[in-house]
Amino acid sequence: MSLRSSCSTVFVVLLAELVGLCLDALFVLVFHVFFILIFVFPYHIPIIIKLRDIVVPVLGLEFIWPLFNATAGT
Repeated sequence: MSLRSSCSTVFVVLLAELVGLCLDALFVLVFHVFFILIFVFPYHIPIIIKLRDIVVPVLGLEFIWPLFNATAGT
């Protein structure tokens, strides 16, 4: 294996790692925004209420939902 081939392989691996880290960061950002919209501000946006009604049972979060309702005064 030549030095040029080794450098090329290292570059490809580092580029793949960088892309993976960017995708991870994007996923975390999207998940947090989604979580905040569904669980913190659901009472102002009708489409978010519908999404919440789908997501809460799918994720199995029914046991904590009364806590959110109690803090929101509903």
